[in-house]
Amino acid sequence: MTKLKSLTSILPLAIILLGLVSYNFMSAAWTPAPATPPANNAAAPINVGTSTQSFQSAHGQLTFDRVNALTQMRSQEYCDLSGNVCKSAANLLGPLPSGTGLGEGQSWQDMKSVRTYNTTYQNTTGRAIMVSVVSGGSNQPIIVSTDGVNWVGVGVSGNYYAGNAGFIVPNGHYYRVDGVPYGGVPQWSELR
Repeated sequence: MTKLKSLTSILPLAIILLGLVSYNFMSAAWTPAPATPPANNAAAPINVGTSTQSFQSAHGQLTFDRVNALTQMRSQEYCDLSGNVCKSAANLLGPLPSGTGLGEGQSWQDMKSVRTYNTTYQNTTGRAIMVSVVSGGSNQPIIVSTDGVNWVGVGVSGNYYAGNAGFIVPNGHYYRVDGVPYGGVPQWSELR
């Protein structure tokens, strides 16, 4: 009997609340679009259309060519995700110091008198070097490593005949020509 009495007192309140919510929903204001599309719409986003589009931003003008998208997107500045650290296109990577490219200020040197097979060498020049080896070995690997432990093949020594391999060794990396020499090292040159 108590449950029935509670239900009869709550039911009128629930009906009144439902009526108020329904009235509020039906009387809500509707604001139609300001004009029939496409009038007064926002400008087309960057990915619509095939013509070249340019947009002005706080960091300069962004130009996007949808037809040649891989080669024709450019901006006057490029920024990190926060937008706080920005660099001009010309200084994005910064200029390379003069004379630091491979071959700049370096010369080929004959190293055959100081290099032997099956010996590990480390490039300690402070710059990348190029090694060119003509070897008459037993078809063994020419290998390089960043740590002197894990090696990657970049060529093979010759099998009875002279084989030739040229490879770049970054500063601090290791290199080695394995094999059984036939008559010594025919040629070992380094651009250093």
